[in-house]
Amino acid sequence: MDQDRANQINDCFVDIVGRRPRMDERDFINEHLPRETKLEAEEWGWSDTEVGIKVFKWIKDNKELVLSK
Repeated sequence: MDQDRANQINDCFVDIVGRRPRMDERDFINEHLPRETKLEAEEWGWSDTEVGIKVFKWIKDNKELVLSK
């Protein structure tokens, strides 16, 4: 996982959960993010605002699933 992707996941997770994600949580999020979000990130970069909003929304909508890992 490249640093920009890891940073985006980390920042969104911290905003939602209030702590940094464990490596297994970060890897789970990375593996399960929608393909469309990943494609948009490839085109615009992981630090793009729209990409960040989609990552944030996915983590928020799937918080319980992520935290159960």
